[in-house]
Order: sequence, then C-alpha cells, then structure tokens
Amino acid sequence: MLSTEVKGVLQKYLKRVYRETPTDAILLDLEADMVLTEDQVSAIKALPTNNDKIFELIKIIKIKEDEHFFKFCNALKEHEAANVQELGTLLEDKTKEALRKYDHYYKIISDRLPSKDIFRFGIKLKLSHNTVEDITDDLTLKKSHQKALKVLQLWEAKAGNSADISEVAAVLREMRQNIIVEYMMLEGE
Repeated sequence: MLSTEVKGVLQKYLKRVYRETPTDAILLDLEADMVLTEDQVSAIKALPTNNDKIFELIKIIKIKEDEHFFKFCNALKEHEAANVQELGTLLEDKTKEALRKYDHYYKIISDRLPSKDIFRFGIKLKLSHNTVEDITDDLTLKKSHQKALKVLQLWEAKAGNSADISEVAAVLREMRQNIIVEYMMLEGE
C-alpha cells in the first residue's frame, strides 16, 4: 500500500492527475513495468470513459507500493505531450521531497544523541540485538552521529510504510532525551 507521504502527494495533485493523465496511452507501459496485470489493463480499457479509466487506475495504484507510483510517474514522463511529462516530473519530485521529510529529524537526533545511548536507542526502536551491536562495533562508522544515523535508517527500512517519526520521539522521551524531541519540534516546524 502507498505510504502516507505518497498518498498525500497524489491527493494534492489528484484533480490534475484526473484531468491530464492519458490513461490508454500509458496502460501498456504500466503493464510492462508490472504495475498492472494484463487482466487489469483489459478491464480498464473496457471502461466507457477516460474518467472511469483514470478513476480505476488510481484506485489500483493506491493499493500498490511506492515503487509502483514512481513507475506511474515515469510512464507519464515518457509520454509525448509536454504537459503530461511535466505532471510526471512534478509528481516524482514532490514525492521524493515528501519521502525525505525525516532526513531533517535524523540530523537533529544523530547530532545530539550521546554515543553511550545509541545501543539502547536501537533496541528500543525494536532492531535486533545483533544488528545494533554490529552498528556500534562498526569501525567504518567512526563518529557517534554516523552510528545513530545508521540506527535510524535501519529502523525506517524495517518499519517501511508504517515508519512514523512520532515513534522515534516517544522512544527518545522514554530515554529521557526530551531536549532532542524539543529540537525536533522547534526545527521541524
């Protein structure tokens, strides 16, 4: 299922997507990229109007993964019409921007989390003991902020679409690192 961030971008530009997406022209690209099955393409093509077709296409994309949304953007970017290409680029750029939203928080946390707390932080984020130990013992990560950043990146990868920075903030509060959470709130606005 699409992440909250990607759904937000799609929702924001939904009117434009409905208005400008040349559904018939991109269906085969989406099938080739394994976003749609052959049966889904046939069912969409059989619909009477372009509005019906795009509505069904978006309904399917909403239950797909983020990578499928990027393939949808790519299909738009490869279309011959400039406005469709622009729409694909806009959706892709805004989606990438939305997905990077935690980078700012990660910097705040990794710059301020004491090195002595990194192991406990990783465990409280439900990373395995071995994984966190590997990070803290990794000699290629010379500085503590690199280790804290690695913990955050692995947590996000493990959590996938359900990754929520409020979970990290709750762990930091539990560890009595309230000052970091305050920085997150101040600088995240």
